[in-house]
Amino acid sequence: MTVFEVTPLLPTYLLGFVISKFAKKSETSDGIEFGAFSRELQIENTEFGIKTAIEALKHFENDFNVKYQEMTKLDQVALPVFNFGGMENHGIIFYREDFLLYDEEIHTAYDKEYVAQTVVHEVKNALKIIKNFIKMKYLKVCHVFLGNLSTP
Repeated sequence: MTVFEVTPLLPTYLLGFVISKFAKKSETSDGIEFGAFSRELQIENTEFGIKTAIEALKHFENDFNVKYQEMTKLDQVALPVFNFGGMENHGIIFYREDFLLYDEEIHTAYDKEYVAQTVVHEVKNALKIIKNFIKMKYLKVCHVFLGNLSTP
C-alpha cells in the first residue's frame, strides 16, 4: 500500500502525480529530497537536472527571501510524451524528456543550456507557488484582524 503525506489546501490545478514504472534517482540537500524519475535507460541522464534544481532552489530562496519549508521533496519527472517543455506542480515538476535529460557524450553545450534554462524556470515557478501560499495565509490573518479593510 502506498501512503502519501497530507497535502495542504491548494488549487486543484497545482496537484500533480504520476503512475509509472520509472526508475528513481535522488539527492538530498538542506533537508529536501530532489528526486528524478525517468525510464530506466535514461535515469543516469537526470543527474544534471537534479544538480541544477538544487542550485536553482538555493538561489531563488535567497532571491525571493522565501524558504521551500512546507515541502520535504521536489520531484522531477521526464516524460517520453508531453506537450510542454515543463510544468510545475506542488512538489513535482513534469518535463518532456529532452527538457530534463542530459548526456554529455551525445548532447551539445546548447542542449545543456536548454535543459538548465528549463529546470531553472520550473524551479522558480515551484517556489513562487510556495510564496503565494504564504501570501494567502498572511492575507487570511489580516482579514481576521482587520475585516474588510484588508480585502482588495
